[in-house]
Amino acid sequence: MGSLQDQLIKAQIDAIREDYEHGNISLSLKMKSTQDLRKKGLTPTKALEIAIQQLPNSHYFRGPSPNHHDPDNPNINVYEFLVKLTGTDYYLKFCRYTGGTEVMSIHEREKDADYSWTAINL
Repeated sequence: MGSLQDQLIKAQIDAIREDYEHGNISLSLKMKSTQDLRKKGLTPTKALEIAIQQLPNSHYFRGPSPNHHDPDNPNINVYEFLVKLTGTDYYLKFCRYTGGTEVMSIHEREKDADYSWTAINL
């Protein structure tokens, strides 16, 4: 069944995928993400579609973390993953809140993941 941490990450992945399937996910990407995706020939929407499919095989990066734009709100948590897009590791940052998910970043990986938590084939 996996560790409690793995179960918690799987629950977040399931919730993110469910939000995607029900249209409760929004893209709020910075210029860095959109420029990086454009260089790879991907639209943000297509990159998100691929990333959502890859989430169950992703590497967990970090989270839950507070949203640095609203650190005192306990109802908002940030989760970060590394996923494969076009054969390259991409950093994917989700902000989970009551009622949906916001995608904050999708860009080529810049840092190594903390592989102490992995979400491989959950």
